[in-house]
Amino acid sequence: MSNKVNDARIMRIQRVLNDIQKAVNQIPRGNISQSAVRRIDDNKLVLQVIASNDAELAPVANKVSQAVDVFKSFARKFNAGNNADVEARDFERLMNEIAEMTV
Repeated sequence: MSNKVNDARIMRIQRVLNDIQKAVNQIPRGNISQSAVRRIDDNKLVLQVIASNDAELAPVANKVSQAVDVFKSFARKFNAGNNADVEARDFERLMNEIAEMTV
């Protein structure tokens, strides 16, 4: 596989993580926009394609995909005013694991 293809996949994963960070930054405002959640969710297919086509990046893509799912659940509960502590802890754990994998 060419380095350009691998670099593009890494950049795509990084964009998903950046989109997640932008949504996380909305938390202090008391509401996470639906467009931010949708933008993150739209990337699930891309992550699945990367995971199925790149054995080296599959673990990271799969972990980011899990973080997307947990964040969506968190956003839904948070926006509804419900307790989302479990999702917040799971999300934080996944993001720490992703950080360790990408160092």
